[in-house]
Amino acid sequence: RDLLLDQLRNAFRRRQATKAAAGMVALTDSPASVREAFLYLSVLAEREGAGRRDAESASDFARRLDALWPDAAEPVDDLTARYLRVRYGERPDAPEREPARAAWRRIWRRGSVGA
Repeated sequence: RDLLLDQLRNAFRRRQATKAAAGMVALTDSPASVREAFLYLSVLAEREGAGRRDAESASDFARRLDALWPDAAEPVDDLTARYLRVRYGERPDAPEREPARAAWRRIWRRGSVGA
């Protein structure tokens, strides 16, 4: 029960943080880390009305974005895999950082979602 409550609290915190960041993040800047690149992805999705849902895993979020943005599916999947390795696999950020930035640039260059 405590674990479930913690997961729900974290999901709501993540959602609030993404909404707050959506208005403040300059998506044209280069992300400083893999986690920041994934935050940029989340902010872009939020701005385009496809934000990460409460209690939605990063993998489920990526699958939903793949369906909504088929032309960005490859970089979305690449960035998500790198994020999962760094965030949950406790791998160092440095080797994943530049490929994550490259994936973000490919997502960003594709233009406005739904266009």
